[in-house]
Amino acid sequence: MTNPAHLLSLSRALLAPGAAWALWRDAAAMSFAIFAWVVVSDVLDGRVARRRGDASEFGTLLDHGADCVFVTLVIATAAVLGLLPVALPVLIVAAFARYALAARAAGGGFRGSQLGRVNGIAYFVLVFAVLIVRHFAPAPWAAALLQGAGWVLALSTLLLLVRRPPGGALQPWPTRRS
Repeated sequence: MTNPAHLLSLSRALLAPGAAWALWRDAAAMSFAIFAWVVVSDVLDGRVARRRGDASEFGTLLDHGADCVFVTLVIATAAVLGLLPVALPVLIVAAFARYALAARAAGGGFRGSQLGRVNGIAYFVLVFAVLIVRHFAPAPWAAALLQGAGWVLALSTLLLLVRRPPGGALQPWPTRRS
């Protein structure tokens, strides 16, 4: 694989076990260094692909899949540490699987939703918050706040699952009829 954009995406998935280990071992410098690279690579991979004319369905799947692997592994580790609800990493994997299956059923073409985009960003924000609480602010109030944020994101992810039936298109929000 010599596509630079794909290598940037793949690096996130490959660094996920190291990030989980660093979180588990309370290795702050390693945690933040990996997280910084993950954010930079996530910003750059799409730009590199578009600039080189290499943007593709595979690249989109690899990009989103790498994001899923990274956030799921770190969030699962945080859940085992008692910082986040155990349901959240399970829901993230289910939502990504449903998203990928819906794209395949539609013959390609990843059609994300605004809620999906917001959740995708929120997963990274939550990972950053986990790193801060785990490494620098292990106070009970911070852990409780993190748990609450995790449950809000779990509910939001569940909403994504409900709105996108297996293999189907995203369902519109119900409208009120007078």
